[in-house]
Amino acid sequence: MLVEAMEKVGRTRGNLDSARERADIPWLPEGATLELECTWCGVHLAWAGCSAKPNARLSAAMYNPMRRAPRWNRRWRAWPRRLGGVLFSDLASIVTLGMAAISVFLFLRSGELLAGVLGAGLLLVAVTYAAWRSFPNALIKTDDVVGQGITIALEDLPNLDRPAIRLGIVGAGQSGKTTFRDLLLDTAIDAPKTTAVGVRLTLLGPERFCAVIDGDGALFAQQFDVSTDVDFLLVFLDHNDGSNHPEISEGRKSTHEHFLAQLRAHLSGARSPKRIHFTLNKRDLWGGIDSADLLRDWFCSL
Repeated sequence: MLVEAMEKVGRTRGNLDSARERADIPWLPEGATLELECTWCGVHLAWAGCSAKPNARLSAAMYNPMRRAPRWNRRWRAWPRRLGGVLFSDLASIVTLGMAAISVFLFLRSGELLAGVLGAGLLLVAVTYAAWRSFPNALIKTDDVVGQGITIALEDLPNLDRPAIRLGIVGAGQSGKTTFRDLLLDTAIDAPKTTAVGVRLTLLGPERFCAVIDGDGALFAQQFDVSTDVDFLLVFLDHNDGSNHPEISEGRKSTHEHFLAQLRAHLSGARSPKRIHFTLNKRDLWGGIDSADLLRDWFCSL
């Protein structure tokens, strides 16, 4: 139950009391005791439900200390496949291979040693160039990033030494994406506006990591990057771009409709997420107004 609750909040360090204040999750009642044993590394955990422990944290022993990055911290096994891909798809490599083939053909036809040497040299250049282009990137140690408030670039995500579930958060600007991300990761609220696509890691459970991907809601290109090749996609909608206005803005609804139309077109040509969740945010503002039912109907009709 505790692990399931931690997965719902996505908290790395697991401050139960702060999580209880922020989300409606069935935490352990007073006096109850929960015992878990990690099926991966055998670590035995016991938790007593008590609100008098505001600084209680999930044990860091849930990490499996035996799993390390591959030797030399790179994915060497993938290098031959990448080498072949670059060698036969990169324009420079193709041109060089073509010139090498012509030189070898001339050598076989005429016996000219110079043509043979030139062909062998060009072939060596092509293979060396492809090997350099396809050389495996250095892996990033997940333990050094998870829960540290460190943002990594989206292109660095495949370089993590352990796999992570990818959660993309998209939506129009000022819809609450970054606030939700900070609550999810238990980081400081009132963070500056997101201006670039970034990835932060959190721990879901033993050897289960989640990469939370966020971008600038005002730029469709970034939102499409966030939604590409993710496992789960969370789409944020709201009634108004303000943070303290209960009035429903028709212009804001049109903005969401336009964004969703573009998102559908983008996802139709990309790998679709396993699940897409839609969230109508800022309920504390619009929930008590007379036209709240109309807003819900609009949301359900999307």
